[in-house]
Amino acid sequence: YPNHLLIFFFFFDLIDCCLSSPFDPHPVLVLDIRWQDDAHFQNLCTVNSPLELILRLQCFFGKQKLQKRFVSQFRQSLKKLSKAWTCLTHDTEASRHSLSFDTLLRVLFLAFLEARGILDKRPHFMLEEADKMRQQGRSIYDDFMRPFFFGTLNVPPGKRANHALSFGTIPFLNGGLFQPTPNEQANPKRRLPNGELWEILCNLLDGWEFADYETRHADSALDPMMLGHVFEMLMPEEFRS
Repeated sequence: YPNHLLIFFFFFDLIDCCLSSPFDPHPVLVLDIRWQDDAHFQNLCTVNSPLELILRLQCFFGKQKLQKRFVSQFRQSLKKLSKAWTCLTHDTEASRHSLSFDTLLRVLFLAFLEARGILDKRPHFMLEEADKMRQQGRSIYDDFMRPFFFGTLNVPPGKRANHALSFGTIPFLNGGLFQPTPNEQANPKRRLPNGELWEILCNLLDGWEFADYETRHADSALDPMMLGHVFEMLMPEEFRS
């Protein structure tokens, strides 16, 4: 707009973007940005120039659209996986949802490790290993995901079995994410068919760009904050601890 001034007002939990004209003393509110996390807000509060602020806003809104598309895909995958479980000892809707959510959250977490080259320095480690099982006629879940989650990532390298060592250079993640949950312990014989699981892994891992150090500010890349967005939007309150 010629002869107009774009003004940003920074408040505790929002930014108001107003358009001001020299012919009208009252600015017009054209944008109201509310924040759900401090990181995005602080990122905009530390700009050095108006141009940098505009570029960061463009990046923010690009990521907002990207995040909505990914959450929609994650939600679809969650529903599909919840229906795919077999051989459950405690077969309830809540149990299926919990098993599916925990499994997919681990997959999402590992996608960001892949992007940083942390999983055997292979950017497509998960799909490569899953496809290997599929091509050999073996179970993706039983022969790859379960021993990788619960016999590799949660075990120090010096204490790993030979099968775990065959995955290559894999870090030890000393946290609760790769420990079996009570629900998983209550369903020790759970299984997943290769067809459904392979399709879900492809939908979540293939075609999306996960942020590494170089791409973390790009509006085309999902950043690790996606883990928090998925948890907040899709994890029912009764499953949180």
